[in-house]
Amino acid sequence: MDTKKAKKKGINLIKKSNELIESRYKFDIWETRFFHSVLTMINKDDQDFETYRIYFRDIINLYELKPTSSYELLRNAAKSLMNQKVTINYEEEGHKREKIYHLIRFLDVLKEGRGGAKDIEQQEYIDVVIESEMRPFLLQLQGKFTTFDVSYTKHLGATATRIYEIIKQYEFIGHRRLYIDEMKRMMQMEAEYPKFSNYYQKVIAPSVRDINKYTDIKIVEIEKIKEGRKTVALHFRFEKQTQQTKTVKTLVVKEKMKPMLGLFDDVDSTNITEHEEVMFDVVDETNASFLVDGSFEDDKVSAQSEQDRLFMEHQDKIVSGFGVSPSVFIMELKEHTEEELLKAIRVTEAAIRAGKTKNNAAFFVEALRKGFTNTQEVDLKKRASAAEADIHNHGIDTEIEQVFDEQGQAVNDKIRELIQANPYIRDEAIVLVKSSLKYQISISKKEKELNRPLDIEDFRKDKTLVNAIKSEIINAHRHEFFSIMTMYEAKIKALQLKKK
Repeated sequence: MDTKKAKKKGINLIKKSNELIESRYKFDIWETRFFHSVLTMINKDDQDFETYRIYFRDIINLYELKPTSSYELLRNAAKSLMNQKVTINYEEEGHKREKIYHLIRFLDVLKEGRGGAKDIEQQEYIDVVIESEMRPFLLQLQGKFTTFDVSYTKHLGATATRIYEIIKQYEFIGHRRLYIDEMKRMMQMEAEYPKFSNYYQKVIAPSVRDINKYTDIKIVEIEKIKEGRKTVALHFRFEKQTQQTKTVKTLVVKEKMKPMLGLFDDVDSTNITEHEEVMFDVVDETNASFLVDGSFEDDKVSAQSEQDRLFMEHQDKIVSGFGVSPSVFIMELKEHTEEELLKAIRVTEAAIRAGKTKNNAAFFVEALRKGFTNTQEVDLKKRASAAEADIHNHGIDTEIEQVFDEQGQAVNDKIRELIQANPYIRDEAIVLVKSSLKYQISISKKEKELNRPLDIEDFRKDKTLVNAIKSEIINAHRHEFFSIMTMYEAKIKALQLKKK
């Protein structure tokens, strides 16, 4: 049987279609290692799958594994891949459908390790034939694919590897928003970690830690997108890193209340031709189709295509409107993001309206390079922030009022309980109120109006005197009310600390 031998050492590139990366499947770490080892055998010019011979010792060396049990684990992983499927979603005439594929069509593997060590080492290989239906996702890829060196994933777990691949697609965009439900669906984890806090702690956080530590990508910020109190999506921001440029950075985790269009939302692509998809390999975030390749040559193509897109979209405003020369504009596009570009456009337009610029082109370039900020935008953001704080604080005040009401009800219940047990408690409190200088004026005024001394019913009808009696009962029986006061005061204090 003709088998394809191993390729050059050192670099072990994998190329997958983005459809395959975002398909639904779940591999364990050993299945992932074996499958990726098979994919490194595929050449970019291959017209069809060959019989790929994979030596286990090569996988062990690549992933820096211990030989003791790795042979058996890898052999079992190869066999289990025969039963694994991947599911790819698509739409046809407005109806959602799915295609289910097998990955491996044929295996030739040593049944079990027997004989001497040298003999076993020679026999510890597996011949693999990939299912022919997988051609569109692994062979002759011209658009919407991702390439990476498998060595970056050798220290990652299976889930971290999936997250790395998903993020790697958007390496030259620098950010990607992923819905929690969609991530779980892709990784077949729908029934696992129903609480987001557990999912984040057990899945996302350790994956991000390892991706930052071992790969060529650094995730610098994760924004939690919320609907009400529920986190529905994560917005990852990341940057490229090498062994020479790796630095220690603090991962920023933020929260945002209003969800935005996600990368897995339905997008109408009927107006995008095949030519446009191939030409513009990095498109707007709302388009879920991206052509991003990790190799050096394709890196330059992707970056250049993004610059071309920005130039075409904004040349009328910047070149024709502001008078910036095309060559200067192109140079600035290499150094600045689209967000920085749009900000500089807004600042320049505001300056022109206010008559504060003599040379529009020079002002725009300086605004772009120095990150000028539009004072009107800042004021609007401040006012919006203040309005948001007012709404937030009003809600807190409402909660505090509710706690006060609950506290008052609890105190009243305790007073009734004490009086039922000992009716003289109320009489004693009335005597103390009558003898108090604080209330004598009110009592004298009331008695003068009625032309008689006040009785118990009079005390019950007057809100001021009722509160006075309650106060005297509480003071006389502080130990009975201590737990009530302590509990509700703690609640009120905690709410007050939440105010902005």
